[in-house]
Amino acid sequence: MDPLQVLTALGNLAVIVGIGLGLLQLRGLAKQRQEDMVLRAYAPFLDPAFSRAFWQVQSWKFTTFEQFEAEGTLDDQVTLDVVSMLFETMGLLYERGLAKIDFLDDLIATPTLMTWNKIAPLVYGFRVRENAPDWSQWHEALAIALDKRLTELGEPHPAIEWPTGSLPGRAVQ
Repeated sequence: MDPLQVLTALGNLAVIVGIGLGLLQLRGLAKQRQEDMVLRAYAPFLDPAFSRAFWQVQSWKFTTFEQFEAEGTLDDQVTLDVVSMLFETMGLLYERGLAKIDFLDDLIATPTLMTWNKIAPLVYGFRVRENAPDWSQWHEALAIALDKRLTELGEPHPAIEWPTGSLPGRAVQ
């Protein structure tokens, strides 16, 4: 084989290796972009205003939708929306395959489950009253997925508490 043929073959091999490495880098970049998107959606968790709303929900004594309707204030309703919508967003990212369950487990498993347990009776009541079966469905789906994952891993966690007489939404399969 003459040197020109060897150099041509090496050049072709270099192009093929370069394309392979480029594809690997693109794959890694796609994963990095997905995680970056989740972290940007997570940013409100680091805001003191969200933290106050989160802990306000955790301190609620409401156990039924009817009690929330009778005793809850406009501030309580706003707090419910702020907190539930953030978890709803994370659940939607999971549902669409833009966030992996292990990443969400590491990032927000316990807060997701704690919050779902607090607001589930309110969500179920609101769904019935407003005929809105999809309200907070992605938060519910994420809570169920995290509960299942943590149970399978044998990790201690706040298990989902299904309210008596609850009507789980479409997220429950």
